Amino acid sequence: MAAAFAAPLLYICEIESGGFHLRGPSSIGKSTALVMAGSVWGGGDRGYVRNWRATANGLEAVGSTHCDTLLCLDEISQVA
Repeated sequence: MAAAFAAPLLYICEIESGGFHLRGPSSIGKSTALVMAGSVWGGGDRGYVRNWRATANGLEAVGSTHCDTLLCLDEISQVA
């Protein structure tokens, strides 16, 4: 959740953005953590959480709409 609050401060502090990769076995709360962080910015049931499964052009468009805010991508069993 701290990353969600810190996201808009990156521009003000002139710091490059980055990312976090939550990794681990199934059913340990990774998706729940994304939903909690995404809820900081609103957006209903899944907040700002988007599905990782998309085209490169689609993700580029989503990324541009989240400029200076949090973008949560959930792989939802897409990665082996």
